[in-house]
Amino acid sequence: MIGDLCMTRRVETVTPETSLGEAIRRMTECNIRRLVVVRGRAIVGMICRQDVERAYPPGLNPFSVDSVDDLTSAGTVAGIMHCPVVAI
Repeated sequence: MIGDLCMTRRVETVTPETSLGEAIRRMTECNIRRLVVVRGRAIVGMICRQDVERAYPPGLNPFSVDSVDDLTSAGTVAGIMHCPVVAI
């Protein structure tokens, strides 16, 4: 669990308008479980892998290669993001 507590200087961000398919691609390519949602330079929310998985039917794994074509109709990050984000 220590890995969850470590910080990084290079934070991956998306906008609320980013498609869930694009968010999945970013998470997979960067091997990360969370994305910070920004509007301009302001943090407006956060999504995690579990949020994305819950946005799809139970039998569909959005992170599997087979389901990539089904991702376009799933919506945007705005529909699943957690806000406000509490930062210390």
